[in-house]
Amino acid sequence: MKFFLYTFTGIFLATLLTVPILILRKLPDSQASSSSIPLKSRGDERAPIQIVEYSDFQCPSCQAVEMPLKELLDRYPGKFYFVYKHFPLMGHKFSPLAHQAAECAHEQGKFWEFHDRLYQDQMVWSSALDPLKIFLNYARDMKLNEERFARCLENAAVAERIQVDKKEGQSAGVNSTPTFFVNGVMLTGSRQFGESADRLVQEKLAEQKG
Repeated sequence: MKFFLYTFTGIFLATLLTVPILILRKLPDSQASSSSIPLKSRGDERAPIQIVEYSDFQCPSCQAVEMPLKELLDRYPGKFYFVYKHFPLMGHKFSPLAHQAAECAHEQGKFWEFHDRLYQDQMVWSSALDPLKIFLNYARDMKLNEERFARCLENAAVAERIQVDKKEGQSAGVNSTPTFFVNGVMLTGSRQFGESADRLVQEKLAEQKG
């Protein structure tokens, strides 16, 4: 009887020690927790103007606002902390894949290069029969680890990070793209951004001086 108990206990402990190891080995390298992935941000987080953008890579208005946004950021050097958030829209067929590809590039430190390429070539990949090959070519051009990038494109945990951004935006009242928050003030659409962003930035900077 004692021999049976000792044998059973030994098998039980061995199982407990082995199972976690097997589970850890199955986790892909891109399945890091969201807390370990840095924000998609530019500038100093202590800057007086904080801008958060919720955007969709297949959205024409998001592509159109890129130039006014860049001009605004260049107009006030050192004054901005800018954060990009994923907000793929249901009506855009290839948007989820585009956002996943950008997030996979982010894991290899090339988010902004991929971001710019997606908007620059929006008409090309959004009208393709299968944009996957195009995104893989972008990864190759940017000297990304292609095998890691391809695995990441199939990783459900990466897709969930994108949905976390979207759910966060929805909780804040976002329902279309592009939507910006400038020091907490919401600006919706490329037109409102173009008409109001610069004035709002000047007001916020003046308030902080006063």
